[in-house]
Amino acid sequence: LPEYHTDFVFASLGEELGFLGGLAVIVFYFLLLGKTLMVSTSSDDLFEKLVGVGVFAQIFVQVFINIGMNMGILPITGITLPLVSYGGNSIISTLIGLGMVAGISVKSKHSPLVIS
Repeated sequence: LPEYHTDFVFASLGEELGFLGGLAVIVFYFLLLGKTLMVSTSSDDLFEKLVGVGVFAQIFVQVFINIGMNMGILPITGITLPLVSYGGNSIISTLIGLGMVAGISVKSKHSPLVIS
């Protein structure tokens, strides 16, 4: 695989871990995206809702394009798989976005992430 540690990391994970490993990565992303969407919809502030949905959209589009690119149904664009691929700027922007979602979760009264 060319660039197996950046663009084709999902194919590399599938090769090393098999079907169950690839399925586990996809399930992890569904859980992460579900929690992000729950936090953004539980907020009372419109700006916080928009930030949460924006972070959700950023991660969803990156995951969709990268996995589709690895499966051969989308053209190769060079978009990394969030939190898995080697890439400094991608990881920093994803962690900043998830940090904002965590801040929204802590501030929200009906937050699904706060245990009280």
